[in-house]
Formats: sequence, structure tokens, C-alpha cells
Amino acid sequence: MSLRDLQGKLSNVTKAIYNIFIMRNLDNFMRKWKGQQWIDYKNDKAITQTHKRLKLN
Repeated sequence: MSLRDLQGKLSNVTKAIYNIFIMRNLDNFMRKWKGQQWIDYKNDKAITQTHKRLKLN
């Protein structure tokens, strides 16, 4: 983890705090609750979003 972003824009600091305190805990909880199914879902979601952004549909 890097603290270099703390000198940046407020929106970047807000996003970093959100990622550290909310998304990190949510991801850890879902890994414990769903296990490999959660990881597979995230991988499929990432592939879908990449194809959508690159217009590969």
C-alpha cells in the first residue's frame, strides 16, 4: 500500500479510503462465505467489463 496518493485530489483520497475500509472487508467476507464461487464471479465480471470497454462483444 502506498501513501503517495494522500497529497492528491480529494476524490482520489476518498476512493482510496473506500477501497481500503469497505471493498477490502467486503471482498474478505465474500471469500470466506462463498469461496471459489466468489473468485470465479469476479473473474467473469472483469472479463465482461474488459470486453465491453474494448467493444469486443
